[in-house]
Amino acid sequence: MKNLKTTLFPSYRFLTVERLSRHTLFGKSITVKPVLRSRKRRTGRALVRVPSYRFLTVERLSRCYNAAKPVLRLNIRLNIASLCAMFLLAFPAQTFSQQSDTSRINFDDLLTMQDTDKPLYIRYGGYAHYDAAAWQRAQFVGFQGMKTCCFDNYGDSLALFGTNFSAGALFEYPIVERFGAALRVGYSRHTAQIRRIQGTTTSYAGVPVGTPLEHRLDITLSTLGVEPLLTFRPIDYLVINVGARLDVALSSAFSYQEISLLDNVAFRKPSGERTSVWNEQSGDIQGRQTLTTSLVAGLSYEAPLNAQGTIFLCPELWYARGLTSLASGMVSRVGGVARDESSWQQDRLRVGFALKISPFRTIRPEITPEMQEKIKILRRTDSLQVLERERNKVQLARMDSVNRVIMAKMDELKKQGISVNLKSVVGVNADGREIPNPTISVDEFRTNHVVMLLPVLYFENGSSVIPSRYRKIQAAARETYRISTLADKTPREIYYEVLNVIGKRMSEPENAGAVLFLSAGGTSSEAPRLLEQRAQAVSDYLQDVWKIPAKRLVMQPSSASSSSGKQAQSIAKNIPRVEFSASQPSICAPLKFDRRTRRASPSMLRFQAEINAGAGLKQWSLEVTQFAGDEVSTLKEEKGTKTPPSTIDWDFGTNEEEIPRSSQDLTVQLTMTDVNNRTADAPLVAVPVVQSSLEQQEASGKGMKRRTRYDVVGFDEFGNPSEANAEALAALRAELPQSSRRSIYISSESLNKNAEAVASVLGINDAVIIVKPFAAAERDTSPLAENKHYRAIVRVELE
Repeated sequence: MKNLKTTLFPSYRFLTVERLSRHTLFGKSITVKPVLRSRKRRTGRALVRVPSYRFLTVERLSRCYNAAKPVLRLNIRLNIASLCAMFLLAFPAQTFSQQSDTSRINFDDLLTMQDTDKPLYIRYGGYAHYDAAAWQRAQFVGFQGMKTCCFDNYGDSLALFGTNFSAGALFEYPIVERFGAALRVGYSRHTAQIRRIQGTTTSYAGVPVGTPLEHRLDITLSTLGVEPLLTFRPIDYLVINVGARLDVALSSAFSYQEISLLDNVAFRKPSGERTSVWNEQSGDIQGRQTLTTSLVAGLSYEAPLNAQGTIFLCPELWYARGLTSLASGMVSRVGGVARDESSWQQDRLRVGFALKISPFRTIRPEITPEMQEKIKILRRTDSLQVLERERNKVQLARMDSVNRVIMAKMDELKKQGISVNLKSVVGVNADGREIPNPTISVDEFRTNHVVMLLPVLYFENGSSVIPSRYRKIQAAARETYRISTLADKTPREIYYEVLNVIGKRMSEPENAGAVLFLSAGGTSSEAPRLLEQRAQAVSDYLQDVWKIPAKRLVMQPSSASSSSGKQAQSIAKNIPRVEFSASQPSICAPLKFDRRTRRASPSMLRFQAEINAGAGLKQWSLEVTQFAGDEVSTLKEEKGTKTPPSTIDWDFGTNEEEIPRSSQDLTVQLTMTDVNNRTADAPLVAVPVVQSSLEQQEASGKGMKRRTRYDVVGFDEFGNPSEANAEALAALRAELPQSSRRSIYISSESLNKNAEAVASVLGINDAVIIVKPFAAAERDTSPLAENKHYRAIVRVELE
């Protein structure tokens, strides 16, 4: 029998000669010849009752022969069938004829790849056990802090059918053939009843009486346990488990009593009451071990609950042998003599059930003649495919050599060629949503623009000369100078006109009595004489150009600076400067302009560029232009010497210099130059623009749109505006329009506390604070003192 092969049969309950003769697979048949007739005759067929083996070997067939007493001559050469084969056989034969895999179908692997023990023996589910018996090996008389008169350890005791139970979850996984590993996690609650009867002597009517006394100790324990196990399956549905259990103590309590077993002997309490129960104690067990271990072994038999064999109800029998003591520091006595060693182990015999689930089918369906015929068709189809693939390999080998030559030529051309392409231009909404084929809508507004004036003029270290960045005019231009011409300038550019703005206001008739205070400051190492010279330089300019009398220009120490100057000083400390303050607020008051402004929607365009330079990229350029008036103006230009990013964003939301200025289309041009100075241009892309000017609004009768803008500059390090700015904002609060849209824009270097302070003064706490950079003039990163103020500018827009 050593050369006989294992044969897989369907799980027939009754295996007839006819069914055995059906097993003709891949041209290899089973020959069955009945010699003895069975008692039941069915058209001359011998009926043989065979157990429902999943794997039927020739040895097992011999056992069936001895039981039924037929003589069967078997010539078995049958490949192993599997659930995967049964599934694939349900498909038409042309399914395999159309597959594109170039490797040949291996029917042996196909039929066995999912019909092995490893996937079939995976189990998961839960269990519930009841303790049929519990053995207590108690070598102690009591726990820590417990009073007892017992003079001998309790010893071993057995309790049957108590209130003990266990429940939890399980998982089993095969390792090799029928050996595997398992893990169980569960909760256990069990009670222990420990008894000890000892004789004692009591006094009755003055006469000593021998009295049997029962020491009764009841214990309740609850644990959370983990059981790592090794499993072995001698047959398919029988599982032997061996392993260990680790228990973590959750709770433990005890109850102790001493009971007289003679009816005529009782104890007298201090109150005079007679009782047979004495020395009652209860509480938590002191010295309870947090972690205990035990050896476990068990049997589990799987009874399928469905035809596929995926759900099992399993009766189980488990035994646990305690290894470690359940508590420490217990009291131990032998013959009334205290002992140093004490121990307490517990053994348990558990019976119960487990519900197991298999992710795979474990009971095979019957192989019908139709399925056998399909397997024959598959084998013939596979042979044809093998021939076809061999022919294809020859043709592919020929084509591969040609392809290699073509690819080599293409790589050579690619190294020498250049290409540039603007893949897409999309708009981006405020919420980040992209808009394909965008049309930019530009609205014009009549804007009341209020610009806060920064009343400080900064000098170079060690110099008393007014820096050239501050605009100075000739005395002859004094009469033609107009503050209104500053309407189209940025707040920073307006700041550089601070000398002329103050001079113009001081020369106006309504301010004839105003006095301007000049406070010079600087580093601690500078001489006081240098500070005086700086203030004198500013005074000389106002006297020479604007003809301001010297008596109206008062120089004072920096300690007497104005509140606005102090706030400017707190941001730009120890920087040479001259601070302005006036007896009349109108001298340093904010500037107000009536101007046109524009807003575009969407406020961002996103470009996707693709550049290829085989020899190497030297430079690339992205330019956006528009025809406005009589000339072409450049609104956006990006350049680089490295490969451009996959996307280039152009955000012109708050920068009016980059907002389209007419209704003409935007022209987007992408160019590149390689290291050989060869230039390539991408096809031009046009972006439509629709503009709603103030004249068009008036002509349509809808009325002009109006907007109010405040540019606030001059905060201290705590985010508070200067007193002059606060007074100006408080005065403007009464003039605020009832608008539906209120936004506060801050630059990337501003703080939210600056914007919150401005909103609080204006009483528009419902405004939306938006972090967005301003125009390039406000984004100047040069290390000038005034840049610290203008990079933290706060812009309020009401619409």
